[in-house]
Amino acid sequence: MAATRGAQTALKADQKELKARASAVAKREGKVDSRESDVADREAAVEAEAEAAAGIAGGGASGGDAADAADDTSEVTYYENCDAARAAGAAPVYRGDPGYASHLDRDDDGVGCE
Repeated sequence: MAATRGAQTALKADQKELKARASAVAKREGKVDSRESDVADREAAVEAEAEAAAGIAGGGASGGDAADAADDTSEVTYYENCDAARAAGAAPVYRGDPGYASHLDRDDDGVGCE
């Protein structure tokens, strides 16, 4: 009878430890998921910057005449603040998008006026 009680006590202790380990694993999985999401966001921002840089570097004036160059510069978008971006229907503004600027992105995560 004492052996049965000892086995039951050991079983309960093992079950408690198993639950604690499962909880720790779940917390770690949550952290991993969060980090993976952050990495994906950063990768998207880098890709957007690269596309924007490629557009700036290779996109200039297509025919090389002054009228085309003037048209390209007239498309520059600037928002003084997030209220202006929201009023234009542009918020949130993502890094690489027209109108994105670091002063709109306080936490520097690639998304302004979020």
